[in-house]
Amino acid sequence: MGTDGLRKCCHCGDWFRPHARNGYHQQFCSGSECQEASKLASQRKGSRKNPGYFRGEVHVKRVRAWRRKHPGYWKAKRVAEACGPPDALQDLLNVQPAILIGLISQLIGTPLQEDIAPALRRLQQLGDDILNRPTPNNGGSHDRETSHPSPSGPKAPQAIQLAGSPSGP
Repeated sequence: MGTDGLRKCCHCGDWFRPHARNGYHQQFCSGSECQEASKLASQRKGSRKNPGYFRGEVHVKRVRAWRRKHPGYWKAKRVAEACGPPDALQDLLNVQPAILIGLISQLIGTPLQEDIAPALRRLQQLGDDILNRPTPNNGGSHDRETSHPSPSGPKAPQAIQLAGSPSGP
């Protein structure tokens, strides 16, 4: 068997067929150890080409300032914190329009999902209390007699005549 079209891996020394699109510069085979060696060689080459990249007092000060502003960013989170609250924002607002999310984020002053979700739960509880409906989780925070009763209940929807549609049933 000849070595036509084959190349020798710079790490393991095995012969391999380079990828058709990047074979002109591929020096390592697809083995996992060889790919790690390829990445290390690439990083070393980059360091040689630009030795001062993100080194020096300016970058050290910038990183230290960022770390002071974000304490605990890199610390491991507990499983409960990592999983987030049980009800995701998407579950609370199945198909509601994005404008509602934008409005709520403006009202509470943050665009973060983990802050919007508890606000939505509070708003849902208030809405359920106003409509005299128990919440699905705990049956409501008030009983029906002391809640905010609606004077006549929900109104029936009115029929609307659209342009061009036939009138009548």
